[in-house]
Amino acid sequence: MRERPFSPPARRRASPTYDAPPPPREPPPPRDPVNQLLDEVDSESRSIFVSQLAARLTSSDLGLFFEDKLGRGAVRDARVVTDRVSRRSKG
Repeated sequence: MRERPFSPPARRRASPTYDAPPPPREPPPPRDPVNQLLDEVDSESRSIFVSQLAARLTSSDLGLFFEDKLGRGAVRDARVVTDRVSRRSKG
């Protein structure tokens, strides 16, 4: 019968100490009025649906395509619906 090689016991990390509370966070800088207005508008009214996409298309590719057509900064978010197993676009 084979003997298992000896391995030392795993070391535990020391618990962190919290002597003083962390400093308060600074409030975020004010957003420009254009972005504030866009945030207030319903996202569905700014969304588009695209079909017949290539199976290997990524969200980045899709966003870059529309930025090329609409101008830099025009695309806020691009999502491609993918298959869970293959991770390929569902088209």
